[in-house]
This record gives sequence, C-alpha cells and structure tokens, in this order.
Amino acid sequence: MAGPTVDIITKHQIDKSREDTIRAFIKIYAGNLEGTDFDINNHPFSYEIGDEYEGELEELHILEKFLGWIPRDILGLIAYCNSNEDHEHLGKICYGLLDVLDGVVDFGGPLGDETNDQVILKNPGVYTYHLEEVSCPLTVMTPEAFQLWLHHKDFKMCK
Repeated sequence: MAGPTVDIITKHQIDKSREDTIRAFIKIYAGNLEGTDFDINNHPFSYEIGDEYEGELEELHILEKFLGWIPRDILGLIAYCNSNEDHEHLGKICYGLLDVLDGVVDFGGPLGDETNDQVILKNPGVYTYHLEEVSCPLTVMTPEAFQLWLHHKDFKMCK
C-alpha cells in the first residue's frame, strides 16, 4: 500500500553539501541509508531531489509573494507504507529537515481535507494555492505552522 509523501520547497539549491547534510540527518533518524532509500522500524522510505516533472519549480514561483523568496529546489520525502507510525515518521523527518534546508512544507494537497480546525487552517503560516495541472488546491506551511500541525490531534500527512 502506498503511503504519504511531502515536499520541502527550499530557498537555496540543494547542492552536494546540502545533500550530505540531508543524508547525515536521515542516518541519525533512521539508522541506515542506501542510495536514497532508508527504513524506520522495517518500514521503507526514500527521498528525491528536484522537480517531479519538468517545469514544476518554475510553477512554484507563484509562491514568491507568500514566501518572500523564489523557490530554488525541492526535496521530496516518500513513505511506502501507510500506518499512523509512517505518517508520524514522515512528519518528523520533514520537520527536522526544514531548518537544515531553509524551506517550507508543500503538503501535496488541501490541508482542509485532513482537519476543519480553524486555528490550523487560518494560521498565517498556512497558504493554499492552485496550479493549472493539479485539480485540487495545494497547501504550503511554514516550519512554525507545520510544527503546530505535527502536534495536532488530527495530524496526518497527505496521501
């Protein structure tokens, strides 16, 4: 069964040095890493760097007004299982890497599908946007807003 995914949109290009930092963090959290694959408690995860499709990064320039900067790169994190534990691990890895990468969370879907709590949805660090190629709204969260979500009773990553 496929699990949740999340992207971190970064202010800076993910060069070799930043990827080495990503890998070091994952090794500390997961304990192992082969290529871009790792596991936590025998649950598989992976990461990828860059556009998922050609032109994705350029489309994200619409976020410049909200972010105050132009997105320069994307780190995708993937869980291959879908238990609550997988959602929690993915969220914690994502949160830990936000500071390292100086980025924001691209939730991958509408946060309103996961909660109706207005404290979360109306948080100034939560922004909903639309891309032509995607039929549903997408949600971006600052690290501070994502931390609130990570500890919320409705917490779940987007699948």
